[in-house]
Amino acid sequence: MSEQVLKRLYSVREAARYLGVSPWSVRNLQKLRTLPCVRQGRRVLFDIRDLERHIENHKTEVHDGHALSPQET
Repeated sequence: MSEQVLKRLYSVREAARYLGVSPWSVRNLQKLRTLPCVRQGRRVLFDIRDLERHIENHKTEVHDGHALSPQET
């Protein structure tokens, strides 16, 4: 019986797929320091926890038919 190891770090392409954006967008978020990254040599990886935090921080709520940003709620 083998144990399944849950993956925590994602490549640029995998992070883009997870967020539903292009790899270019992920690199841009990283360069703007909006999305933290982990560097392993030349490789740039993204922690699943940071990806989830990014999603939560950029959610909007709808009140009376108008979308509100997290800062407005």
